[in-house]
Amino acid sequence: TASAKAIALINHLRDVGADLDLDLPRIVFAGKQSAGKSSLVEALTGICLPRAHRTCTRCPIEVTTKRSTSKDIPWSCDISLRILYDRDND
Repeated sequence: TASAKAIALINHLRDVGADLDLDLPRIVFAGKQSAGKSSLVEALTGICLPRAHRTCTRCPIEVTTKRSTSKDIPWSCDISLRILYDRDND
């Protein structure tokens, strides 16, 4: 479908670092503490986020979904930390 092709293109642009120069589309969940933001992300992605002492996350999370290229593996998850610096390396 056209939307699947658009998502694949956006994911490819992110993979090659184009999001550093281009504002690519994304969805942001914002709200007060314990408003259900992380629960919504879990429901949409099927990924269980860490939970401790009645709080879920205390830092930004970026989730990128991609279709599996293998029929034997229905889905997988890669977790990584990405640190972005401005042009002055601050």
